[in-house]
Amino acid sequence: MPNFAAIITDFATGDDLDIIRTITNVPSGQLISMASLVVRELEASTASIFTKTITTTLTPDGVITANQLLFVLSGGNTLLLNPGNYVYHHIIVRTNAGKEYTPEKGRIFAFL
Repeated sequence: MPNFAAIITDFATGDDLDIIRTITNVPSGQLISMASLVVRELEASTASIFTKTITTTLTPDGVITANQLLFVLSGGNTLLLNPGNYVYHHIIVRTNAGKEYTPEKGRIFAFL
């Protein structure tokens, strides 16, 4: 079930941060082949602060394992966030059938 009120917090700008999500609403017979974490200063903005795109191959940005997503944010990524203020994020997944879904939208709050 999608979560459109997610909050990521309890870290400081400059910290490394692993964001792990288990996606439970993948249609039967489909597998997640790609996922992106998009972080924006304004929810309706088309410009992103940064985007992390992962696949089933491990990279420094993370990896997809079955229905679990691991997004790896470096200290350099979290330094781009505006401490003490919310920024917005959403996760998009694409399946091996070419279907796209948004299982999560929400806010990120980093401390100074």
